[in-house]
Amino acid sequence: MENQSEKTTQPADNPDSNRDSPPHHPHDLLFKAVFKRTNNVRALLKTKAPENILAVLDLDTIRLDDGSYVDENFQEDITDVVVLCDTIHKKPVQFPFIFEHKSDIPSYAPFQIMHYQDRLWLRQIQAKDMKPTPIVPVLFYHGKKTWKIKPWKAYLQGWDEAFAPYTPSGDCIFIDLSGMTDEEIMGYEEGFMVTALLLMKHRFAREYLFDKCGEIISFVATDENELPETRIANLKYAMNYLRSI
Repeated sequence: MENQSEKTTQPADNPDSNRDSPPHHPHDLLFKAVFKRTNNVRALLKTKAPENILAVLDLDTIRLDDGSYVDENFQEDITDVVVLCDTIHKKPVQFPFIFEHKSDIPSYAPFQIMHYQDRLWLRQIQAKDMKPTPIVPVLFYHGKKTWKIKPWKAYLQGWDEAFAPYTPSGDCIFIDLSGMTDEEIMGYEEGFMVTALLLMKHRFAREYLFDKCGEIISFVATDENELPETRIANLKYAMNYLRSI
């Protein structure tokens, strides 16, 4: 549980900005609102990142990278939230959160991931005050179809392991929301994230949402880790999402 001084005092965006009409991508708005909060990113990485990655990270150094890195080829497909985290050796690592909100599974997901890394590294190289850093993509999927993530080599015709040294993997930290149980989600202490994940997971189950709406909303409404004004803003995000799905 975070200290009072670490409580969120400002929402990531204005929850009232889409109040008059449903947003085109309501999932984007909620996703960004949740994962532009470093406490939520920290909590998710603690449970979803591989142990060898966690072993070299200082999660207390997580901070938001305010730059936007999605280019014109991806604006309709993914939402980006990029966070920085230092290693235990005081070196920075970038974690771009890629939110896949399409109804169909991408044909060549590893290629998209590698292209995304390429754009980030290019920006780092072009910046005068930066050097390239490790980039660990986090792919967050909440579609209806089962998605078994595969390395890039699995897509290549005529593959032979002799080509492995010359072929990038396209790996990522893959988080499939449908594979998370409600109990697992409710185990997080971050009330806004719990509410958001439950709403996104069950967005097609109208009867479930009708029966459980009060319980789901209660996580954000009673979150003692947030200041009162932040709880109100978070609640608006949740209610705007509900009315738009």
